[in-house]
Amino acid sequence: MADLFLDSVAEIRAAYARLGHRRGWRLLATPRRTLASDAKVAFLTQNPGGKGIDPTHGEASCEAGSAYVHERWGGFPPGAAPLQRQVRAMFAWLGLDPNATLSAYFIPFRSPSYSELVAPEESFEFGVTLWRRIFTEVHPVLVVCTGKVAESGLRSAWSHPIEATQYSVGWGAQTAGLSRYAGNLLLRLPDLSRFAIFERHASAEPLRVIRGEVERHRAAVGYRL
Repeated sequence: MADLFLDSVAEIRAAYARLGHRRGWRLLATPRRTLASDAKVAFLTQNPGGKGIDPTHGEASCEAGSAYVHERWGGFPPGAAPLQRQVRAMFAWLGLDPNATLSAYFIPFRSPSYSELVAPEESFEFGVTLWRRIFTEVHPVLVVCTGKVAESGLRSAWSHPIEATQYSVGWGAQTAGLSRYAGNLLLRLPDLSRFAIFERHASAEPLRVIRGEVERHRAAVGYRL
């Protein structure tokens, strides 16, 4: 899998230059060893945020462990920024170790917001191509993503699901989506940087229901979290 990592990095660097990006990029929010053929779960967010890369952070990966645990973001202690706390709570909800779970960015190019992403259409299509190739070698039975951009891209990489259902998350019209494929499940959560649903009282029961549905689908393919 080292070749997959290095090949992906080479592709990203070439596309970064070709598309005119200037704010930096990142592939993994975990160590490169998590990009493994036996990874059972993957977590993907839309793209790295911020105006530029922190020089204390790894570029292609976070070799210390999960960036959501070990890195300092926005002046907060390691792992204590609001988004980091939400993602860590999400991993606890799923009963997963963030340091050992493949975590990455669907679009690897950095931008303060999606509206400010350079060459958005081409960057999105690059993400589709990149992850379509990665998922020919890495076969997680559960992929969790946040936001509809990443969900749309993953659906483009995988084609149409067998079944797709929306669930309330207890925050107005915001929903989570479960898309079932022949051998895996895609769980889309709201953007956790905007909708802090974890450790929120109004979302506790909806999240319990969603977790039960994830377990039901996973049991159907012989794997439980």
